[in-house]
Amino acid sequence: MSKFKEKSGDIEIFTPQEIAQLLTYSRPEMVPFLAIGAFAGLRSAEIERLDWSEVHLADRFIEVKAAKAKTASRRIVPITENLAKWLASHAETEGRVVPFDNVNKQIGWLVEDTTAGLTAAAKKERKERDEEERIFMLAQNNFTASFRLIPGWDQRTGRRMVKNQWL
Repeated sequence: MSKFKEKSGDIEIFTPQEIAQLLTYSRPEMVPFLAIGAFAGLRSAEIERLDWSEVHLADRFIEVKAAKAKTASRRIVPITENLAKWLASHAETEGRVVPFDNVNKQIGWLVEDTTAGLTAAAKKERKERDEEERIFMLAQNNFTASFRLIPGWDQRTGRRMVKNQWL
């Protein structure tokens, strides 16, 4: 059996829109993992080992204990305003922040969830845009039709003659 070889390449940074989409369409139990990784910069292994008792939401910091850090040294990571908002509805007093053992499987599902969510959102947006266009066309037709009833209206030029002057 051959070993897995990681593809080398540039590390890419998500745009704010991409992060918002991931957080919006992911399963609720994935939100803390994604939000802490995106907004606090913790490594995935550190987040997997993190306990809610180490997330001090009210005091706005995360304590990464030495035993859980890659560098084997304790550090304090600030919780930004946007991270606090994403964590608020998911925070617990104790227990693992990541409630599952196989994060890679969850990330695979996340891709499916995000794709499905984006597809549904695009369909809804297309439907709304089509409806807006239909309403606009109806309004435009009614607007044009109403001008036809105005005395002196020239449909060809779209102008109106009043007292022998074009307006």
